[in-house]
Amino acid sequence: MDFEHLRNVNLNKNNLASVDKLRNLKFLQSLEARDNCITDNYFMSESKQQLKFLTKVDLAGNKLTKLRQLLCTKLRSLNVDNNEIAECEMVQHSQLHALSANKNKLTSLKGFTDLWSLEVLNLAENQITTLDGIKDCRMLKKLNLQGNQLSEFAVVPDLPSLEEINLANCPIAKLEEIGKLITFKKLNSINLIETPISEEKGDDLKKEVLILLDGLIIKTFNGEEVTEEEITDAKAEKAERIKAAEEARLAAEEEARLAAEEAAKAAAEENE
Repeated sequence: MDFEHLRNVNLNKNNLASVDKLRNLKFLQSLEARDNCITDNYFMSESKQQLKFLTKVDLAGNKLTKLRQLLCTKLRSLNVDNNEIAECEMVQHSQLHALSANKNKLTSLKGFTDLWSLEVLNLAENQITTLDGIKDCRMLKKLNLQGNQLSEFAVVPDLPSLEEINLANCPIAKLEEIGKLITFKKLNSINLIETPISEEKGDDLKKEVLILLDGLIIKTFNGEEVTEEEITDAKAEKAERIKAAEEARLAAEEEARLAAEEAAKAAAEENE
């Protein structure tokens, strides 16, 4: 039987250690090889002359430890959930639209570089502690970081198209860290369910986030729609806080001025 013209291959649950021989299927478009024992994606990174028509790959539930650079130039969707990936070389790919690497061992976003068409990046339940590393993913719209180890945002990457970010179950304890996300100018959806700040602020968290991210058009928070009334209330509360802070500053200055006058008067009397 001639397999050369196979376009779709399903090898799920076959206890395979490698699928490297599939590189010879010149017209392969879709590969499913979930729940095997595959340790390397070398077959996708060997040459641009192989697998030139491959657009979708599912390697979830294998034993990958490193994600090599992809040379399958037409690949649009890659799923490597439930592996052991701790290192990533996802660089310079012009067609990849969606990448899912949930439940791996990544500690940062290093290695996600020059993915010019990437719109969806799922990295839930890794060990990520920083947003540092991702570069030139200018079309990225959805970033799922649920269940990682993010507690602060010392570095906020340049993601000009980002619309949705999921930070649920991350150990974010300081509200001011969320304010740093205002650099994502197109952000309209944020999820902070089951974070320390969510437990601390309760129902008030939505208003606090709307105040911090005033200027962005936040449409959904924790999966719920944000109403015009909530936006108006947040803006009014922010204005009141600014007013109160300014009044407090002026009062402190006046108190300091009076104290200085009193000190000067006392000094003058002492010298007489």
